Amino acid sequence: MYRIENSGEKAEVYLYGNIGVNYWGEGNSAKKFCDELAELSPKPLSIHINSGGGQVYEAFAICSAIQRYEGETTAYVEGLAASAASYIAVVCDRVVMSSFAYLMIHKASLSTWGNADVLEKDAARLRSTDATLAAIYAARSSLTEEEALEAMAKETWYTAQEALDIGLATEIEETDERATAMLDSETAAMYSHVPAGVIVGEAAGRTCETDAVPSAENIPEAEKSHAGDKLEEAGGGSSRTATYRAFAGRVYKED
Repeated sequence: MYRIENSGEKAEVYLYGNIGVNYWGEGNSAKKFCDELAELSPKPLSIHINSGGGQVYEAFAICSAIQRYEGETTAYVEGLAASAASYIAVVCDRVVMSSFAYLMIHKASLSTWGNADVLEKDAARLRSTDATLAAIYAARSSLTEEEALEAMAKETWYTAQEALDIGLATEIEETDERATAMLDSETAAMYSHVPAGVIVGEAAGRTCETDAVPSAENIPEAEKSHAGDKLEEAGGGSSRTATYRAFAGRVYKED
């Protein structure tokens, strides 16, 4: 679900479900998000997140739009901010997690085929992407980039208190109204350490497609946000254009 409420002195954006749009038009489009966000500036912006992840580069585009936004941005993790949804949350000025919510970080994944040269290039692309993500998490938190990479390698699921303790969250919101932390079964199957507190439902996600994969060095330099000074130094990767399919933080190459 994607929805914007623009009334009064502040604006509300709801990012529920997959980051990126599938063949059936389901999910959250970076293009739509970026286009509509520009119309809201400079109002204070609340971004409500309950997502198991999605496409890496769709999330990067959303992050860049948040970084450029002139008003104050607050992420509300209402149930789950996993994988690609986690770095959308942490680039906001404030990160407010419900007391029962989770925030998950892990390394990017690639499903590929080809000879040794192709596989080595794809491995280098993944390492570059992971370095960019580690820099984003380190910029927000007390983690070093090396510590962030270690946590990503373990697929770490942070409770609200754990995220607050290391600075990935800035506040915990106690509430009696429970927004369920939920993954569809197809997404959950891609993760190794889904906590018992996350409900696994019926498979709902389908494969998504992008036409080009930008390198980390082509991510627009942040004009604001905690991650802005980290993106450039973590850049790298290839500018090779290919057709990719992505779902829940995994990228499927088809060239």
